[in-house]
Amino acid sequence: MQLLLFRCQDNSTLETWLARKHSFVSWDAQNELLQIMSHIILHNTIRDINTMCVQFGIIVDGAEDVEEKKQESLCAIMPQITLML
Repeated sequence: MQLLLFRCQDNSTLETWLARKHSFVSWDAQNELLQIMSHIILHNTIRDINTMCVQFGIIVDGAEDVEEKKQESLCAIMPQITLML
């Protein structure tokens, strides 16, 4: 919970969501929280790529499990700015 409160310092959407009175054990609350956090991660990653990278790479892979549920994974590769040659 402390990590979520820390993240509220720079994210008003998360702060608003946490201010509501509800149980964190329901699957609805957990799914909504995961969705908010995934959007934060995605936004920060895109911002980093746009501001710090001249070149970057993206790898996408997909698979199905035994129940035929599809899962996708995405990997963004960004070189460091301070790379010394």
